[in-house]
Amino acid sequence: MMRALYAVLLGLSLAACEPQGAEHAHLAQKLATLPAVLRMDTARLPLTLEIADDDHERERGLMFRDALPPGTGMLFVWPEAAPRTFWMKNTPIPLDMVFMRDGQVVGVIPWAKPFDESPLGVADPADMVLEVPGGWTQTHGVGTGWTLELTPRQL
Repeated sequence: MMRALYAVLLGLSLAACEPQGAEHAHLAQKLATLPAVLRMDTARLPLTLEIADDDHERERGLMFRDALPPGTGMLFVWPEAAPRTFWMKNTPIPLDMVFMRDGQVVGVIPWAKPFDESPLGVADPADMVLEVPGGWTQTHGVGTGWTLELTPRQL
């Protein structure tokens, strides 16, 4: 599963390369997107995810964004599982953070506070972290055991 994911993400990264416009447009620039479904048993939650799969994209994340529409999120991806911590520096919107390993949710941090620089993480190592609008995981009952399915786009 991870090899297929990385092949899809590489294609998206290459397709997303284009010149920047205004001097600071990159601060809130949207990344390549990928359709996905978060599921548990019969529950299926469709999402459109921006993919942050390199150091620069993961560092910027959702900083400087004024909104994150329902049904969207950002998926941070690493090639291996390790302890991961996040913070909300320069992030004006509340977020939920969903930590995953091999596509399975291992922990959730709900309602991360805007601009808070406290490190946020879970006990289990993760190779992906999904950020969604604050309160989304509680509204939909998302927790450990849920699974993320990515749908490759035709390039």
